[in-house]
Amino acid sequence: MFGFFKRTKLQHWEIDLLKTVLNKLDGDYSILLNQINEGLIKSVLIDASDIPGYVLFRKNHDIFNKYYKDIRCYILSDIKVFNKKNSTYLKYDIYILSAVVNGYSLNSVSSGKLDLDLNKIDISSFKVKYLDEFDYERVVKILDKNEIKLINPSNVYSIFLDNKEYFHLKDLEDGDFIAIDSKKNIYKIKHDPFEITKISQTIIQLFS
Repeated sequence: MFGFFKRTKLQHWEIDLLKTVLNKLDGDYSILLNQINEGLIKSVLIDASDIPGYVLFRKNHDIFNKYYKDIRCYILSDIKVFNKKNSTYLKYDIYILSAVVNGYSLNSVSSGKLDLDLNKIDISSFKVKYLDEFDYERVVKILDKNEIKLINPSNVYSIFLDNKEYFHLKDLEDGDFIAIDSKKNIYKIKHDPFEITKISQTIIQLFS
């Protein structure tokens, strides 16, 4: 399967890094900081996708629901943080899904090999990347015109789980979501415990 349970405990440096970066970035990311300060993140799941070094945050339901918005998903991308263990900069990306901090990726380096210098964060190449720009067009080719009307383009992005590609369509609670594959099979994907369950409902039934 996945190795989802290699580590579940949230570590202090993960929150410190998030806050330091969000305070340093150009732009107003106070809403994201508020989520974190209010206790959005409960724990972590490792290897939650095929994105190298990706760590998914398990969330507090109440805080998630408070900040959830049906808007475009994006990545705060190409941030670099200095690792004193090997004197190199690591690429650090923060994933924001439906206006909520969802997780991060950090160069596939395990936490045991990290000693991050939060005074050496490089944002010179920082950019915002939207997840829906290409993936939505791929999903449109799978659905009929009535189904397309029910799908919000901002919610669509590709994710690989267990070496298979799924397209995220709608968030549920605590990181769970509805997804579709390239053959138009529909799934409910849960993270705690991890399950991918094929469901019989149609897009029309689920989203109408």
